[in-house]
Amino acid sequence: MKFKVNNNLTENKDLVYTEGFWSGKKEVEYDGNKAERVDKYTYKLGEDNFNVMGSYMTGVTIGFKGNNIEMVKKTTWFEYTLALLTFIGCLAFAFFVDNVWSAIVDGIFGGLGCVIGLYVMKLTNKTWLKILIGIAFLVVLIGLSYVFSAFVFKQF
Repeated sequence: MKFKVNNNLTENKDLVYTEGFWSGKKEVEYDGNKAERVDKYTYKLGEDNFNVMGSYMTGVTIGFKGNNIEMVKKTTWFEYTLALLTFIGCLAFAFFVDNVWSAIVDGIFGGLGCVIGLYVMKLTNKTWLKILIGIAFLVVLIGLSYVFSAFVFKQF
């Protein structure tokens, strides 16, 4: 995913941060030129150093010429809470089934739903939409767990 900032903190030049979805590979471009990676957090382009702190899921801030530039907003407490509710809801449903394999599948659904739900919540800035996304993931995954338990493991 690509995030771009152009303001007075970047001297009105484009600062572009790119993070790979599958690999997590990070790249920094400044004014159309790709910065060279020095170490895990530092990139260098000529005399300019860029210190990348965080990731897409936690929020990204780039230190540049004494300024901290927020590229991706930090994850808030209620986003973490909504994502964990999905996991907790699927685990709570797992207590109602008698089959251990069904409970394991419910835990896997909950874990995947937690991570994917948090990822989807980060795509929007509206609080009400984040809440709706969290509730939707909870309902859909509990329904999916029920269907999976009922038809694959013959629990209900």
